Amino acid sequence: MKSSARLVSFLFVLLIAVSSLSAQVFRIGSSAPENSPWGRTLNRLAAEWQQISDGRVRVQIFHNSIAGDEADMVRKMRIGQLQAVVMTNTGLSNFSDGILTLSMPLLIRDQDEYDHVFARVRDRLEAEINAHGLHVLSWSTAGWLHFFSRDPMRAPQELRRVRLAASPEEMKLVRAYQLMGFQPIPVPYTERLAALASGMVNAYLTVPILAAGFQWFGATPHMLDVPVGPAPGAVVMSERAYRQLPRDVRDEMIAVARRIAAGLDRDILELEAHAIRAMTEHGLEIINLSERELDAWLEEFSASYDVTLGLVFDERLYERIKDLLGAYRASR
Repeated sequence: MKSSARLVSFLFVLLIAVSSLSAQVFRIGSSAPENSPWGRTLNRLAAEWQQISDGRVRVQIFHNSIAGDEADMVRKMRIGQLQAVVMTNTGLSNFSDGILTLSMPLLIRDQDEYDHVFARVRDRLEAEINAHGLHVLSWSTAGWLHFFSRDPMRAPQELRRVRLAASPEEMKLVRAYQLMGFQPIPVPYTERLAALASGMVNAYLTVPILAAGFQWFGATPHMLDVPVGPAPGAVVMSERAYRQLPRDVRDEMIAVARRIAAGLDRDILELEAHAIRAMTEHGLEIINLSERELDAWLEEFSASYDVTLGLVFDERLYERIKDLLGAYRASR
């Protein structure tokens, strides 16, 4: 395993050295497969940026975690081997105390609410990220988080009895689970299927696209039909790379990146619905709750805010989001 990792690292450095012989190269690292909405979007961005800059900028995409996991890619961006990285909300939370607050359980409850809130807190989040010498190129989402489990769950008490898989990179979420009284077990994504098969874990919170793509749902054939929260992400570049973009077309390049990302969000929502349909055709059971049962989940998670605010989630941003949601819901 170590020799394979060294070989991948060597090949990555070699690719950088070869590409540097040509025009200015803008390298983006991503964990997503190339044959995915995120991969196709990045390839489209590469083509449009090269055209806009008349070939002065060539974008090279390292899909499929070729450049390492998210933490590895951020380190490579810091030393200039990468110019940008596709990051999840977990990775972004290292640079913005507020980013995870957008995903607080059952705080934001549908896409319209998310769009309304995000438009009004975006500048604050970007300012926090900029303070770390990073620049947000574009935002997108990976869909909506749902609980998947081996056995059906209808009540919050049942969630306390399961063993929840959580990535070792998501230690803030692990801490949140612990504070809520749940049983989180750190398991890397690459090992989750084996952990589910062995019974080491028997539930997890994720977006349906990943549950379908990694085939985790086969071991957890029950999905709670409650969108727990959105899963925002972003393409983040180093400030140094941002300044190196050609000034005469920089604004146009950023605008194109954001336009493409907006299209990706629409595609993701469609793909999420398709993923759920495909999983149900292959044995997934959707657990639909009564209004009374849903109220119990709302009460459970609302009570958890008292123990997680200030420790995991940003209290000031929470108050801002709560005020925005209150006004928005009253107007609907």
